[in-house]
Amino acid sequence: MEGKLSLVAAFDDLIRCATVLNTGCEAEFRSFVLNQEDNRRKWLSAEQKTDSNEDKIKRLQSEKSTLETQVKHARNQVQYELTRRNEVEQERSSLLVVCFRDFIEKYLVDFTRENPGTVVYVKPIRNRAPFLVAEYLNGRQERVSTKDMPADEVCKWLEHLRTRSGAQIVNLRKEWLTNTPSIQGVWHPFLNKNPSLAGTSFPAPELYGAKTESKSATDMVLEEAGVKKVGSVDSASSKE
Repeated sequence: MEGKLSLVAAFDDLIRCATVLNTGCEAEFRSFVLNQEDNRRKWLSAEQKTDSNEDKIKRLQSEKSTLETQVKHARNQVQYELTRRNEVEQERSSLLVVCFRDFIEKYLVDFTRENPGTVVYVKPIRNRAPFLVAEYLNGRQERVSTKDMPADEVCKWLEHLRTRSGAQIVNLRKEWLTNTPSIQGVWHPFLNKNPSLAGTSFPAPELYGAKTESKSATDMVLEEAGVKKVGSVDSASSKE
Protein backbone atom coordinates (compact mmCIF):
# COMPACT_ATOMS: atom_id res chain seq x y z
CA MET A 1 0.00 0.00 0.00
CA GLU A 2 1.51 3.32 -1.09
CA GLY A 3 1.77 6.08 1.42
CA LYS A 4 1.18 5.89 5.06
CA LEU A 5 -2.35 5.61 6.44
CA SER A 6 -3.34 6.51 9.91
CA LEU A 7 -4.30 3.81 12.28
CA VAL A 8 -8.02 4.68 12.02
CA ALA A 9 -7.92 4.64 8.20
CA ALA A 10 -6.15 1.32 8.15
CA PHE A 11 -8.71 -0.13 10.54
CA ASP A 12 -11.60 1.12 8.35
CA ASP A 13 -10.01 -0.43 5.28
CA LEU A 14 -9.57 -3.72 7.07
CA ILE A 15 -13.21 -3.74 8.22
CA ARG A 16 -14.43 -3.00 4.67
CA CYS A 17 -12.43 -5.87 3.21
CA ALA A 18 -13.63 -8.20 5.91
CA THR A 19 -17.24 -7.22 5.21
CA VAL A 20 -16.79 -8.03 1.53
CA LEU A 21 -15.29 -11.37 2.28
CA ASN A 22 -18.01 -12.22 4.78
CA THR A 23 -21.05 -11.14 2.72
CA GLY A 24 -19.69 -12.01 -0.73
CA CYS A 25 -20.74 -10.63 -4.18
CA GLU A 26 -22.02 -13.79 -5.83
CA ALA A 27 -25.44 -12.25 -6.50
CA GLU A 28 -23.99 -9.22 -8.30
CA PHE A 29 -21.57 -11.38 -10.27
CA ARG A 30 -24.38 -13.78 -11.24
CA SER A 31 -26.55 -10.84 -12.39
CA PHE A 32 -23.64 -9.48 -14.40
CA VAL A 33 -23.11 -12.80 -16.13
CA LEU A 34 -26.80 -13.20 -16.95
CA ASN A 35 -27.10 -9.68 -18.37
CA GLN A 36 -23.82 -9.70 -20.21
CA GLU A 37 -25.40 -10.55 -23.56
CA ASP A 38 -27.95 -7.75 -23.27
CA ASN A 39 -25.23 -5.33 -22.25
CA ARG A 40 -23.10 -6.43 -25.20
CA ARG A 41 -26.00 -5.78 -27.58
CA LYS A 42 -26.59 -2.39 -26.02
CA TRP A 43 -22.92 -1.53 -26.33
CA LEU A 44 -22.90 -2.68 -29.96
CA SER A 45 -26.04 -0.61 -30.73
CA ALA A 46 -24.49 2.40 -29.01
CA GLU A 47 -21.31 1.99 -31.06
CA GLN A 48 -23.32 1.77 -34.27
CA LYS A 49 -25.29 4.88 -33.35
CA THR A 50 -22.04 6.63 -32.54
CA ASP A 51 -20.57 5.68 -35.91
CA SER A 52 -23.77 6.84 -37.67
CA ASN A 53 -23.73 10.12 -35.78
CA GLU A 54 -20.09 10.62 -36.68
CA ASP A 55 -20.93 10.09 -40.36
CA LYS A 56 -23.78 12.58 -40.09
CA ILE A 57 -21.49 15.07 -38.40
CA LYS A 58 -18.93 14.72 -41.17
CA ARG A 59 -21.60 15.10 -43.86
CA LEU A 60 -23.10 18.15 -42.13
CA GLN A 61 -19.66 19.71 -41.76
CA SER A 62 -19.07 19.16 -45.49
CA GLU A 63 -22.44 20.74 -46.32
CA LYS A 64 -21.68 23.58 -43.94
CA SER A 65 -18.40 24.34 -45.68
CA THR A 66 -20.14 24.18 -49.07
CA LEU A 67 -22.89 26.56 -47.91
CA GLU A 68 -20.35 28.93 -46.40
CA THR A 69 -18.55 29.02 -49.74
CA GLN A 70 -21.81 29.69 -51.58
CA VAL A 71 -22.74 32.44 -49.10
CA LYS A 72 -19.35 34.01 -49.60
CA HIS A 73 -19.77 33.99 -53.38
CA ALA A 74 -23.33 35.36 -53.02
CA ARG A 75 -22.11 38.20 -50.81
CA ASN A 76 -19.40 39.05 -53.31
CA GLN A 77 -21.98 39.00 -56.11
CA VAL A 78 -24.38 41.19 -54.15
CA GLN A 79 -21.62 43.65 -53.38
CA TYR A 80 -20.69 43.74 -57.05
CA GLU A 81 -24.32 44.28 -58.08
CA LEU A 82 -24.74 47.07 -55.52
CA THR A 83 -21.65 48.76 -56.84
CA ARG A 84 -22.87 48.48 -60.43
CA ARG A 85 -26.33 49.69 -59.44
CA ASN A 86 -24.91 52.78 -57.77
CA GLU A 87 -22.86 53.49 -60.87
CA VAL A 88 -25.89 53.04 -63.15
CA GLU A 89 -28.06 55.25 -60.93
CA GLN A 90 -25.45 57.96 -61.01
CA GLU A 91 -25.26 57.71 -64.81
CA ARG A 92 -29.04 57.76 -65.02
CA SER A 93 -29.28 60.81 -62.78
CA SER A 94 -26.70 62.59 -64.90
CA LEU A 95 -28.64 61.67 -68.07
CA LEU A 96 -31.93 62.93 -66.56
CA VAL A 97 -30.27 66.18 -65.63
CA VAL A 98 -28.82 66.46 -69.13
CA CYS A 99 -32.27 65.85 -70.71
CA PHE A 100 -33.96 68.46 -68.57
CA ARG A 101 -31.13 70.91 -69.13
CA ASP A 102 -31.53 70.34 -72.85
CA PHE A 103 -35.24 71.18 -72.50
CA ILE A 104 -34.44 74.36 -70.58
CA GLU A 105 -31.81 75.49 -73.06
CA LYS A 106 -33.69 74.72 -76.29
CA TYR A 107 -37.42 75.02 -75.55
CA LEU A 108 -38.10 76.94 -72.36
CA VAL A 109 -36.90 80.32 -73.63
CA ASP A 110 -39.06 80.03 -76.76
CA PHE A 111 -42.03 78.98 -74.63
CA THR A 112 -41.74 82.06 -72.42
CA ARG A 113 -41.51 84.31 -75.49
CA GLU A 114 -44.58 82.78 -77.11
CA ASN A 115 -46.61 82.89 -73.86
CA PRO A 116 -45.85 86.18 -72.09
CA GLY A 117 -48.92 85.74 -69.88
CA THR A 118 -47.45 82.64 -68.29
CA VAL A 119 -44.91 83.09 -65.49
CA VAL A 120 -42.16 80.47 -65.46
CA TYR A 121 -39.82 79.80 -62.54
CA VAL A 122 -36.84 77.42 -62.67
CA LYS A 123 -35.79 76.14 -59.24
CA PRO A 124 -32.79 73.78 -58.88
CA ILE A 125 -33.25 71.00 -56.29
CA ARG A 126 -30.51 68.54 -55.38
CA ASN A 127 -30.93 64.75 -55.35
CA ARG A 128 -34.48 64.80 -56.75
CA ALA A 129 -35.98 63.94 -60.13
CA PRO A 130 -37.18 66.93 -62.20
CA PHE A 131 -40.89 67.77 -62.28
CA LEU A 132 -43.33 70.44 -63.48
CA VAL A 133 -45.74 72.32 -61.20
CA ALA A 134 -48.53 74.47 -62.69
CA GLU A 135 -50.45 76.88 -60.46
CA TYR A 136 -53.77 78.22 -61.82
CA LEU A 137 -55.81 81.29 -60.96
CA ASN A 138 -58.38 79.22 -59.05
CA GLY A 139 -55.64 78.22 -56.58
CA ARG A 140 -55.23 74.61 -57.70
CA GLN A 141 -51.88 73.09 -58.54
CA GLU A 142 -51.05 70.31 -60.95
CA ARG A 143 -47.79 68.39 -60.72
CA VAL A 144 -46.26 66.21 -63.44
CA SER A 145 -43.10 64.17 -62.91
CA THR A 146 -40.73 64.40 -65.87
CA LYS A 147 -38.59 61.48 -64.75
CA ASP A 148 -37.18 59.49 -67.69
CA MET A 149 -38.76 61.95 -70.18
CA PRO A 150 -36.97 63.36 -73.23
CA ALA A 151 -37.13 67.06 -73.97
CA ASP A 152 -39.91 66.82 -76.60
CA GLU A 153 -42.19 64.91 -74.25
CA VAL A 154 -41.60 67.50 -71.51
CA CYS A 155 -42.72 70.12 -74.04
CA LYS A 156 -45.96 68.23 -74.65
CA TRP A 157 -46.73 68.06 -70.93
CA LEU A 158 -45.91 71.74 -70.55
CA GLU A 159 -48.34 72.61 -73.35
CA HIS A 160 -50.96 70.37 -71.74
CA LEU A 161 -50.63 72.22 -68.44
CA ARG A 162 -50.77 75.58 -70.22
CA THR A 163 -54.01 74.82 -72.05
CA ARG A 164 -55.85 73.45 -69.02
CA SER A 165 -58.41 75.49 -67.12
CA GLY A 166 -57.22 74.38 -63.70
CA ALA A 167 -60.48 72.62 -62.86
CA GLN A 168 -60.17 69.23 -61.29
CA ILE A 169 -60.61 66.31 -63.69
CA VAL A 170 -63.48 64.09 -62.59
CA ASN A 171 -64.88 60.87 -63.97
CA LEU A 172 -68.29 61.55 -65.56
CA ARG A 173 -70.64 58.60 -65.23
CA LYS A 174 -73.09 60.13 -67.74
CA GLU A 175 -72.62 61.89 -71.05
CA TRP A 176 -74.99 64.69 -69.99
CA LEU A 177 -75.60 66.76 -66.87
CA THR A 178 -78.92 68.17 -65.68
CA ASN A 179 -80.30 69.37 -62.38
CA THR A 180 -83.79 68.02 -63.19
CA PRO A 181 -83.46 64.51 -64.66
CA SER A 182 -86.27 63.45 -66.99
CA ILE A 183 -87.85 60.02 -67.23
CA GLN A 184 -87.89 60.41 -71.03
CA GLY A 185 -84.15 59.96 -71.28
CA VAL A 186 -81.75 61.76 -73.59
CA TRP A 187 -83.16 64.25 -76.11
CA HIS A 188 -83.12 63.21 -79.76
CA PRO A 189 -84.67 64.67 -82.96
CA PHE A 190 -87.70 62.34 -82.84
CA LEU A 191 -88.61 63.13 -79.23
CA ASN A 192 -92.33 64.04 -78.84
CA LYS A 193 -92.94 63.39 -82.55
CA ASN A 194 -95.83 61.48 -84.12
CA PRO A 195 -95.07 57.74 -84.18
CA SER A 196 -96.39 57.60 -87.74
CA LEU A 197 -93.13 59.15 -88.90
CA ALA A 198 -91.53 55.78 -88.40
CA GLY A 199 -93.46 54.43 -91.41
CA THR A 200 -93.14 57.50 -93.63
CA SER A 201 -91.60 57.02 -97.05
CA PHE A 202 -89.21 59.71 -98.13
CA PRO A 203 -89.00 62.13 -99.81
CA ALA A 204 -92.03 63.68 -98.06
CA PRO A 205 -92.42 67.35 -99.13
CA GLU A 206 -95.06 68.08 -96.48
CA LEU A 207 -92.42 67.63 -93.79
CA TYR A 208 -89.86 69.99 -95.25
CA GLY A 209 -91.49 73.38 -94.86
CA ALA A 210 -91.73 75.44 -91.72
CA LYS A 211 -95.02 75.11 -89.86
CA THR A 212 -96.76 78.51 -89.40
CA GLU A 213 -100.31 79.27 -88.31
CA SER A 214 -100.70 82.37 -90.54
CA LYS A 215 -99.62 82.97 -94.12
CA SER A 216 -96.08 84.01 -94.58
CA ALA A 217 -94.99 86.86 -96.85
CA THR A 218 -93.70 84.33 -99.35
CA ASP A 219 -97.13 82.64 -99.53
CA MET A 220 -98.88 86.00 -100.13
CA VAL A 221 -96.48 86.91 -102.95
CA LEU A 222 -96.96 83.50 -104.57
CA GLU A 223 -100.74 83.83 -104.39
CA GLU A 224 -100.67 87.24 -106.05
CA ALA A 225 -98.38 85.83 -108.75
CA GLY A 226 -100.78 82.96 -109.33
CA VAL A 227 -98.31 80.27 -108.32
CA LYS A 228 -99.88 77.16 -106.82
CA LYS A 229 -98.02 75.74 -103.82
CA VAL A 230 -98.81 72.22 -102.63
CA GLY A 231 -96.17 71.00 -100.21
CA SER A 232 -93.31 72.22 -102.38
CA VAL A 233 -93.09 75.06 -104.84
CA ASP A 234 -94.09 73.89 -108.34
CA SER A 235 -93.18 75.63 -111.53
CA ALA A 236 -95.11 78.84 -112.03
CA SER A 237 -98.18 78.58 -114.24
CA SER A 238 -99.61 81.41 -116.23
CA LYS A 239 -103.00 82.85 -115.37
CA GLU A 240 -105.95 81.66 -117.36
